[in-house]
Amino acid sequence: MSLQLVGAFPTFSRPKKTIAFGTVITSLIQPRKKAIAKVTTLKYTAAGTAHTLTLMRALARTKIVTAIAAAGTAAVLARDPGNYSANYAADALTGPNTNGVQAAGFAGQTPIVANNLIAANDWLVIQTANPHQYYLTQMSAPTTNADGTVNITLTTAAPTGGIPAGAVVFFLGTTTDTHPLTGEAHPQYTGTASVTSTIDGNGGEIASAFGIEEPLVFHSDNATATGVLELITGVYARD
Repeated sequence: MSLQLVGAFPTFSRPKKTIAFGTVITSLIQPRKKAIAKVTTLKYTAAGTAHTLTLMRALARTKIVTAIAAAGTAAVLARDPGNYSANYAADALTGPNTNGVQAAGFAGQTPIVANNLIAANDWLVIQTANPHQYYLTQMSAPTTNADGTVNITLTTAAPTGGIPAGAVVFFLGTTTDTHPLTGEAHPQYTGTASVTSTIDGNGGEIASAFGIEEPLVFHSDNATATGVLELITGVYARD
């Protein structure tokens, strides 16, 4: 899809961000109603070591069972989103679409990769009390209950306003995971040591969410020498 006429679409940008090496750098691109997030430019500076840059897509989704108060870390998921063979039809993402309308029959598609059960350090994007705002967190200590619900501990506590019951949870897994319907890995790039690299779509996107109203997450391993996310730009498009 050509994005030359970007004025036809709402745009987004993510600001400069850095942190001491050894701690990953992340940046959340929020979902937008009836639109697909498409990154058109990524600019990143690596210091003395090349870093691995990943744009993580949602792989599956589930929901929060019980409301979580602000600063809470205990969460219950309706089911394990990584149990693709059992749950993907129920948890399926919005998927390929035309003009923001979900393609007919998508939810019934069969995953082509093995189950990827939720595990410590997986990344999640969770809807907040403001239904149009999501936040990013890792998780730990998953325990599956007899009824199929899953208890987890959120690494980043729930934000002000908390998380309501029924909130959407997008499962992104880890940077090396693959999409259950396509088998494709998260888009990944390698920066150049001691250089500011610009990855540009040349009028198109360098990566996009898999379907409508889904997040993207930038991730840098930020190893050995401190890196800087200089800029991310993109558009919210309707295919």
